[in-house]
Formats: sequence, C-alpha cells, structure tokens
Amino acid sequence: MISDQANKEDLRLSYTVLSPFLVLSVQYLVLSSQELAQLEVERLQLMSKAVVGIVFAFALPLVLRRKRRMFLLTYLVSALVFLLHYWVFPNNSVYLQTVVFPFFFTCLPAFLYAQSILDWQVFQIAIVRVSRLVFAAGLATAVLVVLGKATVGPYSMSFGYYLLLPAVVGLDRFLDNPSIADCIVFTLSILQILAFGSRGPIMCIGLFLLLRLARSFGRLSRPQVVLHLVLTTSALLIMLVPDAPFKLLEGVFSSLGVTSRSIRLFSAHELSLSGRDRIYSKVLEQIANNPLMGIGLAGDRRVLGGTYAHNLVAEMVANYGIPLGSMFILFLLFLMIRLWASKDTIAVRMCMVWTSIGIAPLFVSGSYLTDIPFWIATGFAVGYGPRRSLARLGAPQSGTTR
Repeated sequence: MISDQANKEDLRLSYTVLSPFLVLSVQYLVLSSQELAQLEVERLQLMSKAVVGIVFAFALPLVLRRKRRMFLLTYLVSALVFLLHYWVFPNNSVYLQTVVFPFFFTCLPAFLYAQSILDWQVFQIAIVRVSRLVFAAGLATAVLVVLGKATVGPYSMSFGYYLLLPAVVGLDRFLDNPSIADCIVFTLSILQILAFGSRGPIMCIGLFLLLRLARSFGRLSRPQVVLHLVLTTSALLIMLVPDAPFKLLEGVFSSLGVTSRSIRLFSAHELSLSGRDRIYSKVLEQIANNPLMGIGLAGDRRVLGGTYAHNLVAEMVANYGIPLGSMFILFLLFLMIRLWASKDTIAVRMCMVWTSIGIAPLFVSGSYLTDIPFWIATGFAVGYGPRRSLARLGAPQSGTTR
C-alpha cells in the first residue's frame, strides 16, 4: 500500500502540476480588471512565471528522488533535439528562441511532475479543489465584465480555455453523482465560455461527454444512463438545431450587455474556420515541399509570420517530417488508448479528462511546444506504466474522490 507520507508527497506534486491553471486564471482576472501600462503587464506576467517557478522548484527534490533518470534523460534528449534543429534549420532560430523558456521551464517540468504522481486518487482531490478556485477566478472576471469594471475584448480564447478545467471536472463529477454544486460549476463555466470565450472549449466539453458515454455506458446505474442520454441528446439537438437555444442565450447575454462571438458563429449556417483554412494550406504546402525532414522546430512560426499551425498533427509533421512526425502522433495515440482500454477506472477517467483538456484543444488552437496541459496529459499517459506496476503490488486502483 502507498504510505501516508507518499500520499502527502503526491498531493504536493498534484498541486504543483495544477498551479499554472490557477496562477494564469488569477493573472487574467487582474489584467482584465486593471488598466495597466505595457511595462506593468510585463511585470505581472514575469511575477506569475516566478510564482509558478517557485512552486515547481519547491517540489523538484521530490521529483528528482522519484524520477532522476527520467528527468536527466528527458532534458538531455530535448536539449539535443533543440540544438540539432537550431543547427540544421538556422532560419528558425529567432522563433526557436521564443519557445525555449516555456518548453524547458514549464512544459517539461509539468510532463515530469505528472509522471511522478503515483496515486491518482490523490490527484483527484487536488484537481477538484484547484478547478473550483479557477472557476471562482473566472466567475469574478465575468461579473466584473458585466458590471463594466473589466474587459476581455470581443472574445478571449485564453479565458475560455481557463474555464475548460472547471467545466470538465464539474461535468465529470455531476455525471458520477449529481449535485447542485457541480451542476452550478459546469453550467456557469459553459455559459461563461459561450459569452466571452471561443468555440474550441465547447468542442472539448462535447468530446468529453461523448467519451464518458462511450466508455462508461455499461457500468452506469439507470438514473446515470438517463442523465447521460439527456445531456448527450440535448447537446446533439443544440448542434443540429441551434437557432432556438442560441437565440435564447443571445437574448440573455444581450440583456447583460454581452455580445457573444461564439453564439454568432454557432448560429451561422456555414462553418467558419476563422482563418485556419489559410494557415493549414500554408503548412500543408510546406510539408509537401519537405516531406522527409520537415521544416524544423518552430518552422511553422517562420512560415506563418510568428503564429503556429493550430493543429497538433500538422505541427508535428511540419516540425519533424512525415515519417518521424507520424511516429510521434501514433505513439501518443497508443499511450492514450492504453489508458482508455485499462481496467483501472481512475486511469480511464484520467484519459477522458486529459484528452479533453490537454490534447483535443491542440487540434484547433495552441502549440504543443508551449502548451502545459498537453504535457500534463502526456506525463500521465507515460506514467501509467509505473502506476500499473504499483497497482500489482497492492496499491488502490479505483474509486471516486468527491
């Protein structure tokens, strides 16, 4: 069995892994509600990075004790890959430099720290608590915007993805054991995303709902089956016949002085890719011209004038070429399927939650070189092997922490 000391260490690692979610959501609250000069904005962002860095540094000795070899190997291989691409693709050097800090100082630590958590039930405790705090920061931001004390612009992609965590965690808990608190958390999170965020998080929530229905259907009680079917049917009806519900929401938002870009785009009778079609065309053209070697790390940023590919598969294939990029994608797919097919209910839950939070968003936005949730998801997927071995020795495998 895992000792009490190990549980305390796992809880500390869990809060460390989740700390960027809370720090960034609080930072967003401050930035949206305060009229700061550019220098003050940069100072606040630097302060946020320092806070996350201190939290990560505090847990580093524990990670080194548990994953010293993996830690050294991960950083050695990553450094060699970056140096090789810096040498082979010198035209990418300016853009490579912009991803060095987030990749080596936030993404890789998140990957390694997630791997180091042995008892995922302990992590379940931490993710619920942190998601509630993130929800509170998001709700405070939304209230201030409605009151005219803050602004998020026409829409905020960042705000939407910050609230994806409490939305998914709240929905997950509500489907297990319906409660008013969880219903409020996921409902208000979704409404805030629709009001101020982008469409991507809504897609991720829909994916999570489908994953829950597909994987858990045979194990649900009758009320849970009804609840799953009602939510899924409602979601499908909204997608197929969006006019009535979206007009109702649009009226509610308008009464609060909020104009929702997402509602407008969802209500349109044609699919809008918001310029992603042009991005994909440029990246695919580069892949076709460089199928074996690709265009190097951060090469998509060079081709696109500073932005990224907005698609995980396209970015990896562009970075490493079709053979190697495809291998990376297939390996990631294998890791997630291994979790999905597990008899460990906590592992299946982690797969559903982190596929929705960490991997699905990268198919429409974000870059794997700078996205912390992606590396947390990958860290858990890689760390499932040691966890499975630990389970064979008698550690608890399943259960729901509420």
